[in-house]
Amino acid sequence: MPWQHQRLALIDTIALWRAEFYRQHIGLLQQSLIGRQHGVVLLRLAFTWHQFQRVAGQ
Repeated sequence: MPWQHQRLALIDTIALWRAEFYRQHIGLLQQSLIGRQHGVVLLRLAFTWHQFQRVAGQ
């Protein structure tokens, strides 16, 4: 039954490869989400600063 061991080894290799791929993919998604959140925060700060300058100028 050595072919069963080879098959299991192949399945384990594929499972590990997929797990690593998904881990990297999740990491990229998290970085993208964090980048978007930072962009939203910067836009809100810029808008608030603009509003503050308008009110202070009146």
